Amino acid sequence: AQSMLTQSLASLNKSKMRDALEFAEELELELEMMIRVRRALRRIEVMRDDDAPLDGGLIVINGKDAESFKADRIERHSRASNPKYKYHNYPRLRSKSDYSKGNILHKKREQEKMLSWQNTVTNKSLIELPKSLVKDAVGLRKAILGYMGDKQMSFPESLAQDILEKGIATNRLRDEIYLQIIKQLTNNPKPDSASKGWQLMCMSCGTFLPSIDFECYLLNFILEKCKLEGAEACYARYCLHTLEGMLTSRTNEGIVPTLEEILAYKERPPILSTIELVNGALLTEDLPIAPDLNVKKVLEICAHFGGLQSAKTDVMGLFVYDLGPIGQETDDSTESLPFTPNPLRNEDYMGDQFIRKARQQRDFKFVYKRKITLHSHPWPTNDAAFNRLIYLQAEDDVIRTGALSINDQSSVILLSAISMAMDTALNGDAPTDRDVIANNLLRYVPPLWNNKFNSKTWTDEILKLWPDLISKDRHELEIMFVEQCRDRPLYGSHFFYATKVQCVPDLLSNLPKQLLLAFNSNGMHIFHIQRMDLLQHYTYGDIHSWQGTRRQVALTIWDQDTDSAFELTLKTHQASDMAAIILDHINAIMNNNGKN
Repeated sequence: AQSMLTQSLASLNKSKMRDALEFAEELELELEMMIRVRRALRRIEVMRDDDAPLDGGLIVINGKDAESFKADRIERHSRASNPKYKYHNYPRLRSKSDYSKGNILHKKREQEKMLSWQNTVTNKSLIELPKSLVKDAVGLRKAILGYMGDKQMSFPESLAQDILEKGIATNRLRDEIYLQIIKQLTNNPKPDSASKGWQLMCMSCGTFLPSIDFECYLLNFILEKCKLEGAEACYARYCLHTLEGMLTSRTNEGIVPTLEEILAYKERPPILSTIELVNGALLTEDLPIAPDLNVKKVLEICAHFGGLQSAKTDVMGLFVYDLGPIGQETDDSTESLPFTPNPLRNEDYMGDQFIRKARQQRDFKFVYKRKITLHSHPWPTNDAAFNRLIYLQAEDDVIRTGALSINDQSSVILLSAISMAMDTALNGDAPTDRDVIANNLLRYVPPLWNNKFNSKTWTDEILKLWPDLISKDRHELEIMFVEQCRDRPLYGSHFFYATKVQCVPDLLSNLPKQLLLAFNSNGMHIFHIQRMDLLQHYTYGDIHSWQGTRRQVALTIWDQDTDSAFELTLKTHQASDMAAIILDHINAIMNNNGKN
């Protein structure tokens, strides 16, 4: 059983994980690995089909299942949105007179506040419960007040864990817990208290389901909050997705979070993340990211969704693409340099990026692609899905963004032709008509060649290559394309715009004020920002140290010509990102040398 659980967890295959759990449960085992498998299973998006067909090695959603899921979801939302499912209409609620019974001095106030925020404890449950459970309900109310900070109590994280454990252990208290949280979120005058209440709601929705009778009432409350804006709506959407995941997978219970997982809610919010590939294709939409889930763990999930044979967390990465200011088309400041894709470290948390961009009031997206490229990495690999991702990234660098510049025309034409052949291979029969090829050609011309290419010459050259290219399958074309790119000096580079502040001593007086820096396995390359001329190159062995603040980075570099060190200080939006990618490359090179 232990072996089955371990293998299923490594595979991240839902069917294998469920089978392993069922086998262990039949043997009445209680293993630590069972908890880990349940937790991983809970986090895997239920919309994905483990046995879905592959598209170039990448998993695609089963259309029939996706439509069925969507129809069920729409029907569930429509039913729950009916006003009759407002939580104050729940039939099992106590009457207001019963709730305030025994309260002589403040009976009217208690009746009015029965389903609104209060910072006091009453001796009654909200719903009608057996006498033996009313005391537990009162204890739950104290714990909820303590966690939310409405009542001063020690160890709030333990209080949250106690609430969730009680919900797991006692089915009849689950609706009471949800209603108590809803009560504290209604007309709550304290933002910090409300935020903690939503945290508790997020944890509850991922730990246990309400009763079937209360399901629509809970959904009604959450759906109404999803219509709002700001943090409350973000929390509500996370709750909705998590709750629907459990409803769809018919999982009555999840796993009670550990104290460390609950503590993570203090640092960052849970989020729903949409992750794309470089070509804009969705890898996963609205993936629930708990606050304790770091980038490395998300990469493992992405590898599963992408159909990779292994997670490859040492080479793959998540990138933050800046999409500009929210509500503006461009930056107000004309001196502001653009943001480039920000590679996250495996130890980073996506929720922190969410907060960072919200504070900057900038829109963004997450993209899954390769982060570390070393010359020693094998190519091609025996993993078709990985090969496909590497091709998409190379094509994006050459054809779409022009980040990898190709100077010789024959190579550019070949790469453009391969890219065109790949698209036609995916879309059906490849065109052979000259006019059709000529009309589509501009889409496959790299940006730096837009003003240099001659349509007739390029069409003639592509037609010479065309019969051979369209006779190959797309896997061969992917390999051909990457082979043309991987020996280029800037292959696998990460780019950052920066402004030179100072150089002490001034060994780089020839550098202009504004620079473009590129980092890959060959080291740091410094370019002229307009002409893209290479001005300087330093290996990681030359970079002795780096330090800085959020907006500035200082690099201590060894100059081989003068046999001395100098300090180059740069101003940039992405100082921490630059420092992180330097460290990631150095660690990757050292780890690779250690293996060899």
